Amino acid sequence: MPILDHRTRTVVAWGLGPSPSAELALEAWEEAKAFFQAQVGRFPKALVHHDQGGPFLSHDWVGTLLLRDGQRLSYSLMGAKGNPTMESFFARFKGEGRDQFLEARSLEELRGVVKERLAYYHEGRLHSGLGYRTPREVMEEALGQSKQDITREAG
Repeated sequence: MPILDHRTRTVVAWGLGPSPSAELALEAWEEAKAFFQAQVGRFPKALVHHDQGGPFLSHDWVGTLLLRDGQRLSYSLMGAKGNPTMESFFARFKGEGRDQFLEARSLEELRGVVKERLAYYHEGRLHSGLGYRTPREVMEEALGQSKQDITREAG
């Protein structure tokens, strides 16, 4: 379960388990919040867009994001067509790493493969939608801008 920043195409957090669950999604959510807190000193308000899978319809997920964290939620009514950025990520990520994913013999091995594939996706794979830059390059630029914005707001 990745949490993907659409602007930079960066997977800021992810969870992996035997099956999708609200608990797994919320662990990834907390990891995403920690990422932004560490990088820019706060977690920005966001529009969190996802499908209508069970974890994202759960009371725990909705209550945490909407009520506790004050985020805006968006559910795709069009299925995969409603979130082309995420669908593109899944197609590339799963397609390019298919053989490695299938060869993993345990959940721990699969976690290792996912980490390796994400490192390549972030640091080695150029994205046409990002001007043929890597997600890491675009994220670093965006984080630098966010820090400048926060400094201006405080000053």
